Amino acid sequence: LQFFAVRAPFAGVVGEVTARVGAFVSATTPLTTLAQSRVLEVSAFVPAERARQIQPGTVVEILDESGQVRVQTQVFFVAPEADARTQLVEVKAVFENEVGLRPSELVRVRLVYAVKQQLQVPVLSVVRQSGQAFVYGVKEVDGKSVVSRRPITLGALGETSYVVESG
Repeated sequence: LQFFAVRAPFAGVVGEVTARVGAFVSATTPLTTLAQSRVLEVSAFVPAERARQIQPGTVVEILDESGQVRVQTQVFFVAPEADARTQLVEVKAVFENEVGLRPSELVRVRLVYAVKQQLQVPVLSVVRQSGQAFVYGVKEVDGKSVVSRRPITLGALGETSYVVESG
């Protein structure tokens, strides 16, 4: 019977309008949806045994389709209990959306449990002989450059290099 102004509690983009002109609505009838995409929250579920290593402040990386980091943020919430059916624990992080993600969009995330410095060698510089990995190194001996073969123990394989565990 009267006209009212409808105001949103925050700035955003109006979604589908569900109420039409002439429709009977009450104070609890949803008229439309409003989405803000300036600040988004990402929610991930991790196995309970891995969740013990996650604390507020743990780094969360949001990845693009090729696995490159789009956004880096930090965990602000770790659920106090695991889901009874799945034994997964919810982890949440908030970030400034400067890369054009949309609310409710599915994204790939990576939690960074630890960071350590290690020597890496290019994959093509590793020579294998009888199951042993070797690299060639140059060192100065009596004022001359000498090339020598050195045995190494390889660790994890990255995109283009191996981690050297020892050697």
